[in-house]
This record gives sequence, structure tokens and C-alpha cells, in this order.
Amino acid sequence: MKRWLSHLVVAGLLAAACATTGYAEDVFDRGLRNLDGQVSTDVRSKVNDVAQSIAAQAGRAYFDNAVFPTNLRYDAAGEPLGNRGGLYNEPFWTVGQREFLSGVYFSHWTFEEFDGDDLSNAFNIDEPFTVFADTPIPGVDTLRRTAVRGGADLDYDVLWISAVYGLTDRIDVGLAVPMMWVEADATLDYGLHLQQVDRRVAPPVTTDILPLTFVSNRRSRDEQGLGDIIGRLKWNVFDELKDDTPVSWTLGLDAKFPSGDEEDLLGTGNGAVRFRTQLAKDLDRFVPQLELAYVVGEDDVADEDYNSFQYKVSLPFLVSEFENSGGEAPGSLTIALELLGDMSELADHHDVAVSARLGLGHRFSFNGGVRIPYSSSDALTPDWSPTVGVEFRW
Repeated sequence: MKRWLSHLVVAGLLAAACATTGYAEDVFDRGLRNLDGQVSTDVRSKVNDVAQSIAAQAGRAYFDNAVFPTNLRYDAAGEPLGNRGGLYNEPFWTVGQREFLSGVYFSHWTFEEFDGDDLSNAFNIDEPFTVFADTPIPGVDTLRRTAVRGGADLDYDVLWISAVYGLTDRIDVGLAVPMMWVEADATLDYGLHLQQVDRRVAPPVTTDILPLTFVSNRRSRDEQGLGDIIGRLKWNVFDELKDDTPVSWTLGLDAKFPSGDEEDLLGTGNGAVRFRTQLAKDLDRFVPQLELAYVVGEDDVADEDYNSFQYKVSLPFLVSEFENSGGEAPGSLTIALELLGDMSELADHHDVAVSARLGLGHRFSFNGGVRIPYSSSDALTPDWSPTVGVEFRW
């Protein structure tokens, strides 16, 4: 992503350097001559900041939004319980030995802000006027200021195809394969404003030689293909309903494989590992759960490793249970309020989410949710992001 945005900067400078105009052409060309040294340093810095955040957001989105199917929760006697847990904070329990579940999920991400400002104006820069050249007439100066107008639009659509298999009653393995559709547009319009100031009179008289004039430079990308695949290992160490412990405890390990093309904006270009632990408490229809995680091995756009700390809190509540024609397990509706956070040296993100799981017996479930950012710093921030999907137990 950084390379693509950097190419936009270079293309803009070339377009500006080659620009011609019908008036004050010689002054215009001379005014643009050192534009790279005067404006592009700031532009490149902003481009780098945005690219850094895109890289961080992509890594966060993979680990945070990969949805793995989950089975019904069962008590110590093998009776099904209706609460199906949260969507973004995966339930702590495992699917059961030799059980196989699959799921298909769709997520949409639209990025609209960078560090609290509109992303479409992220590259805007206005330089002050400086004395550019002395005219042959003493007391008359030529002033120049340069400006940039630009930003980006970025949309991700992700189709997750995932599966989970129970190696034992307490250990699951899972795989999530994302298909990505990416639309990215970026604009960098370089501008020049020239004035002459006649200081021979009082007060000095200022005249526009060239009003602020922009040379447009736009780039677009529309890519689709395989993203970075996620593998998962999950171990339910304690289950309070089966082990007579105060809480339930689960350990997990996620691995991200760099299968997506980084140049096509489909992947992050590097592998990473996520260590996580979950604690939960059964309170009848209410099963609050906390997940803490640490991600190791993500790369920023300078190919430097960085780590991040993540948290997830879910408050799933069993709204209702109902009989169905299958007779093997009751249908149920669970609604959850979830809090999600990611903190690293690059950026901080904090989201709130609402999700629902509608189960039709023990085989089918329909699930959906929406996550809404409420606090971010130094970060590329998406608008509200919906996720919908179905799960099937074979």
C-alpha cells in the first residue's frame, strides 16, 4: 500500500513539473521547479502515516473479523444450553470430539477517517507565501506558495469461508479462508499560487500573477482474490459446568499466513501469530466473557516488526428458546453487547459491537453483527462495519 501511495506522489510531482499554462508560463514553470523539495516531504510523511495505518488496520481486521463456527453449549449431562455466545468474541467452549462445523460470513469495511480527520482530505497541505524571485524592478517581489489537495477512499469486502473440527472434547482446530474485494482511490492535486508585491507604494499593492491553480493526479485500484489465511488452535482447559471450577478458561493460538498479494492490497505481506486466553462465567442465561490476546510478528510499511495487545469483552444474553421440528435441540436467540480493542505502537482502536445468533436446532444458525468505532488515535478508522453469515454442523 505504501508503494502504491508513494507512486501517486511521484506521479503528481511529474505532472506538476510538466504542466503548462497560457499565462505567466515561464514564472509558473520556475515556480514548480523545486516543488519536490518544498511540498513533497510533508506529503510523503502523510502518505507514510496513512500507509502505516492501513497496514495495521489490515492485520487487525484479519485477526478481529475472522469468524469461526461454534457449536451449541452443552452441560455436564450432555444437555444443550441455549446461549450461543458473542460473534466477535468467539465463545470459549469447543465443538466436541469428531464434530465438524463450517461457516460462510461476509464483512464490509469502509474507511472514512484518519486520525480524526476526513480521509478524503488526508493529504491537504497549504504552504505559506515565500519570496520566490526578484523582478528587474527594485521594490517589486514575486511571492510563491504551493499547496496539495488530496486524500483516499478505501473499501474492503471480505467473504470468509471457515471450518472447525474437534480433535477431542477440549481441543479444536480451525481454518478461515478470506476472499477479498478491494476498491481504492487516491487523489493528489498539486497547486501553485503566484503574486507580485509592489513595495514602492504605501501600503504595498499585491497582485495575483497566477491564482491558486491545481494539476490533478488521480489513481484507482480495483482488486479481488485470496487474502491471508488464518489457522486456529483452541484448548478449553477448564469448563465450570464440567470441572466444578469457579470460571471457564480457554487458551488459543492463531496463525496468519501471507497468502494474499500485498501489492494488490489483498494481504499484509507477512505472517503473524496471536496468543489468546479467555475467561468466562456461566450465570444461567447470561455468560460474560473476557478475551486477552497478544499479536506478534506484524510488519509496518518499513518492514519493521511491531506487536499489539488486544482485548474483547462480550456480554451475551439468551433472549429466548423455542421448540423446532428437529426435536434434537431447541432453537434459541442470543444477543450480545461486545467491546473490542487493539493497542500498538502504531495506533489504538476501540470499537463497540452488537451481535445476534439465531440457532435452529443443533445444525443451523444465522448470525450477524455490527461493530462501530468509538475511539481511535493515529489510526485509519472505518465507518460502522456489518458482518452476516450462516453456520452448519455436519
